[in-house]
Amino acid sequence: MTTAYRPQQITIDVIKPDTPPMISLLVQKLELGDDHQIVSMSSQNDRIYRNGLKILTDRIEFTDPVTGLTGQVSIAGMQRLLATWANQWVAHDFDCEIDPVTGWSVNCQKK
Repeated sequence: MTTAYRPQQITIDVIKPDTPPMISLLVQKLELGDDHQIVSMSSQNDRIYRNGLKILTDRIEFTDPVTGLTGQVSIAGMQRLLATWANQWVAHDFDCEIDPVTGWSVNCQKK
């Protein structure tokens, strides 16, 4: 058996636009069999925290599985991508405009 730890949940908390995020990972402990299948999961989870200001320039090589584009992406770039998608989803579902300064949804029709 092999013990594995998987990031079960990633939270990127951006308190204000154009500020570094706080990133937290909820980590789950798993036991894997010889075939790498999950045999058991721990009900207890741990958290790992990172201050975005200290890691914004950290980069990894990345290949997009849909577009096939390859290159480097930084934590700052990943934050920008996820925030853009999240703000578009909120604007769509709540029928809002997107504020060009903050990127947040405003003037929403959903109450």
